[in-house]
Amino acid sequence: MKRLVLAAVAVAILGVANFAAAGSNRYWDPSPAGQSLDPQTRAVLARVGHPLRVTMFARDDASAQRRLLERYRLAQSKISLRFVDPDAQPSVAQQYKLQAYGTVVVEYEKRRENALSPTEQEITGAIVRVLRTQRNLVCFTAGHGESDIAATVADGLSGWARALGDNGIETKAVTLSDPANLDPCRAVVLVPATGDLSPGETAAIRRLTDRGGGVLVGLAGDPGSALPARLLDLLGGWGLGAQGSPVVDLDQGLASDPRTFLAADIPIHPATAGVPGILVSNAVALTVQGDSAAVLASSSKTSFVDVTGDGVYTAGTADRRGPLPVVAVGERLLTDPTPTSLPKSRVALVGDGRAFTNGRFLDAGNRLLAVKLVDWLTASPEVVSIAWRPPEANRLVLTRAEERYVLFVCVVAVPVALASLGALSWLRRRRSP
Repeated sequence: MKRLVLAAVAVAILGVANFAAAGSNRYWDPSPAGQSLDPQTRAVLARVGHPLRVTMFARDDASAQRRLLERYRLAQSKISLRFVDPDAQPSVAQQYKLQAYGTVVVEYEKRRENALSPTEQEITGAIVRVLRTQRNLVCFTAGHGESDIAATVADGLSGWARALGDNGIETKAVTLSDPANLDPCRAVVLVPATGDLSPGETAAIRRLTDRGGGVLVGLAGDPGSALPARLLDLLGGWGLGAQGSPVVDLDQGLASDPRTFLAADIPIHPATAGVPGILVSNAVALTVQGDSAAVLASSSKTSFVDVTGDGVYTAGTADRRGPLPVVAVGERLLTDPTPTSLPKSRVALVGDGRAFTNGRFLDAGNRLLAVKLVDWLTASPEVVSIAWRPPEANRLVLTRAEERYVLFVCVVAVPVALASLGALSWLRRRRSP
């Protein structure tokens, strides 16, 4: 009889707990609210001022993705979540024109954006796009040996184009043969600039900067290659230039090739926030002059310009000691701004344009800097470039009131309940004949 009573009580307790949890999909993140999300994500969520609905189309087994979305809800109370199984609710999937499982749809003030995969980068990127009311077009030039933004090979720029798209920035390949091709562009990118421009093409870029457009030039630091003279002459108006020899870094460079090194000297600038460094190879040393220009990344003190090409610093020659700028920017006020133009024209010069190609896009902070440079050139309000992070152990932090509650439950409530059950069983046993 005693065993039956205890079994019945245990089954009842489990039944009540199961009934209470059956209708709830809530998830508790033991870290402080939203702290398990990337800081960039939390900054974006802080800009959400109205209700934002997130719908995830997935089967019931997508528990990890569900937990990720719950973190978004914990970090921003204006977010509402909805989980839809396309097989169980095909009409809803058809309404949203679903094309793949795992799609996340973000809706905000009658605007809708899709995250094609349930990752933090994709979801936060969709939120950024839906928050923006204005789209910027960034044009990538072709015809002078530049990399193709549609190419997925190592030398292509498809990764960069996709990262910009995640941030609501549209990309387009253009030629400079017709100056009108740059009219819809907020900024133009020449990466890598292996060939020089014609006078007419240079005039087309100058026309873009005269209305507040941005210019990003990535040089091809191949040994012995010529620098684009007309293009650098144009950038000289912002105090930027280049010295045509690759940089060797004995401290931050690879043992096998010191011309490949991590430029980790990153000063504080809107275009470098969160950038740990940029991995460059055969980078051209830049020159920076005037108050309108700023250095964004430099080599170490043990670096030098290897003019002789022997990899050894030779005193008394043209070899120049570091630190040496490898990424720099410049800006200046427009002399005759229009109501629709930006107040300043901005340019950026990178000593190694191939640092942003697909094969090296994920190295160090290359991806983040590539996106943030464009963001700075176009004066966009936000940028997101979230790298994959391994799972981290969450530390449970309790307040004094929570500690007292846990102590009461574990030390008082549970033992008293067990003692009461034991006493009840003992009384029943004493009363039985």
